[in-house]
Amino acid sequence: MNLLLPMNQPFVISALPQAASLVLLLGGLLTVYFATVQSLLDRWNQSGSEYGHGPLLVGVIVWLIFRERQRLRSADIKPCYWALLLAFLLSILWSAGYIMQVNVVQQVALPCVVFFGVIALTGVQVGRIIWFPLSLIVFALPVWNVLQPPLQQLAVVACAQVFSVLSIPVHISDNFITVTSGTFQVATGCSGLNLFLAATVLGILFAHINFAKRRDQIVVVLLAMLLGVICNWVRITTIILIAQSSDNIQHPVVQNHGWLGWIWFAVLFSGYLFFVNRLPFAVKPVNSTSSVVRQRVQPIPTQRVSVSALIVCMLAVYSAPLLSSYLLNKDRTDTRTLAAPTTMLGYATQIIDDDSAWRPNFHGATSELHLRVAVNDEPVDFHLYFYASQSQGNELIHYKNTVADDRLWHVQPHSGRFSNSVNNAKRDVVIESRITNSRQPVLARYWYSIAGSNTSSSTTAKLLQLKGFLLNRSDAALIAISTPCSIKACEDAHATLDKLTQPIAEEANTLIRNAVES
Repeated sequence: MNLLLPMNQPFVISALPQAASLVLLLGGLLTVYFATVQSLLDRWNQSGSEYGHGPLLVGVIVWLIFRERQRLRSADIKPCYWALLLAFLLSILWSAGYIMQVNVVQQVALPCVVFFGVIALTGVQVGRIIWFPLSLIVFALPVWNVLQPPLQQLAVVACAQVFSVLSIPVHISDNFITVTSGTFQVATGCSGLNLFLAATVLGILFAHINFAKRRDQIVVVLLAMLLGVICNWVRITTIILIAQSSDNIQHPVVQNHGWLGWIWFAVLFSGYLFFVNRLPFAVKPVNSTSSVVRQRVQPIPTQRVSVSALIVCMLAVYSAPLLSSYLLNKDRTDTRTLAAPTTMLGYATQIIDDDSAWRPNFHGATSELHLRVAVNDEPVDFHLYFYASQSQGNELIHYKNTVADDRLWHVQPHSGRFSNSVNNAKRDVVIESRITNSRQPVLARYWYSIAGSNTSSSTTAKLLQLKGFLLNRSDAALIAISTPCSIKACEDAHATLDKLTQPIAEEANTLIRNAVES
């Protein structure tokens, strides 16, 4: 089938058929993948977000593509079949992330689908022109939080060195800096990740526009990254010095210091631009095709993308997301609930109505059971959070769901994972933790049940959702048991849980199975 139709008219990038094809493709992508677009916008607009530069970066990407319009006008428009295959596979990856409700997988896959979808429709030459602008979006994707702990540690060490040079007494403990005016925590939000990302993007843009050699571009970018890190050090040092000099830890600048980093950023980067422009290798770009050069555009014979090519491309990037969205959303109104048993393990059950008793801090479940049985005169609590189906924000594995409300309880590092042959599994499936407060510490064991399979790993639980999707099972659950555990009696509590974990797991599986089949 010939997907290209010759055209005797001059090619203009705004020609209706080619432009209309891109509008239809990209407009459809925004519609079909809207859940991911919305999640990115929400993340960018969060107060104090490290990725608040996202909307501005999108504008920069559009500008960079616009400034390449001369090259785009002369590009050979020819559909690319290997890019079509990659776009299709990436749409499947996005669908897997959607099924598992893993935002980061969807957010990373979407720009890749857009890039390869455009190449599939317009050809490799266009891809070579737009790859750099589109690649910048990676700095607005929430994948950089892994850098926060090392950035925090570097900031603490650097600030401690500054205070030592200034002969200011300082004590460092983990991420806390103590001076005579008080103690300051370099929290996750104070890692300077936002300053680092902004500096990196500006460095890359400046190097791309103003330097021709790859080596020179790398030097310029590395300098920008270093300056972004130093900028946060200066911000933290300034805050502490203001508190120290005023002997007032409640100073307005100290309490509302978010803007201070950007003031230092503007000052330091003004100096950076002045300095870099005067480096020996600061040569203006020799490639005139990547700069805006006003010249007369000669008429260029070209071709149109046929409707067949557009339809094939749309099917490749739309089919998997639409199918997965339909199959998941048809169960969103699932109201199957658990039936509370009157006995467990031969013991009478009673509903736990004591708000001071420990229970997992999970939200969005379709149905919950909180029961207590007395085993050898010792209370054993049973908790089951059942999700008949899951949706974004109302899911088993979610950052808001924790083993205990940290405002009321302290969870000690878990003693380990124990294999109790839960559901005849041949791997460790149970986590044990000692959970304490001022009133009554407990020893707790908990695990996940996803579509009939048990695991203690949140990552495995997400992957099991794919298995459940293939088996047409959308159910998921958290199962937890606990018993009082004072320091002296913790060995007895451990023995009690050893004896009860497997039979309680079997009863829990039965309750879940009955709910699924109801």
